[in-house]
Amino acid sequence: METNKFSVVMSEKVDMELVRIVTSERADYQPEAVIAAEEELKWRNITPSMYQDYTKEVENLSKWKGEEVEKQRLPLSAW
Repeated sequence: METNKFSVVMSEKVDMELVRIVTSERADYQPEAVIAAEEELKWRNITPSMYQDYTKEVENLSKWKGEEVEKQRLPLSAW
């Protein structure tokens, strides 16, 4: 059986980092890294049902942050 080269790296990450890797930041990582993160979460008994709403929360936060950036670009009189 071949060992995933990312397993050691993922084992050193905290739970929330792993959750981000398998959800909102999934596209930023190589497929092997995502698999290693998923396996580490399983090993820690953290199931997808425990973090299923995480992606929605991140999307909402990103939308809110985007609105704040737009407000910062407006002149004070526009507020």
